[in-house]
Amino acid sequence: MAESAPKRQRTKGPEDESSEEASEEETLESDGEFGDEQVTLTFGGEDATAAVIWMHGLGDTPSGWAEDANDIREQVAHTKWILPCAPEHPVTCNGGGVSTSWMDLVEIPITTRTKDNGRDLPES
Repeated sequence: MAESAPKRQRTKGPEDESSEEASEEETLESDGEFGDEQVTLTFGGEDATAAVIWMHGLGDTPSGWAEDANDIREQVAHTKWILPCAPEHPVTCNGGGVSTSWMDLVEIPITTRTKDNGRDLPES
């Protein structure tokens, strides 16, 4: 028997410091097409004994990984998957263009010698 579709939960902004659960309006039933919404996606039941926090790459969103994450979760049934979405900021290596990013990246590829300007790091 197939499991029900995972739910998408909207991410609350930094101005919302409460730990309330999402209201019904903030939780959307998924129809298998996850879209490009900037939301935190959560997959897995309350019986999970392990959690995976999957952080997407530069310019991506949780929706870009949702199908793969859910496929893996189905194979490892005891896990809960949390796919947060990075905030949007200007990114130096993209000529200052705004995209989802966990921090400002000065250059790509990132190596052990790449300088870190620390911009946007506290928010991430």
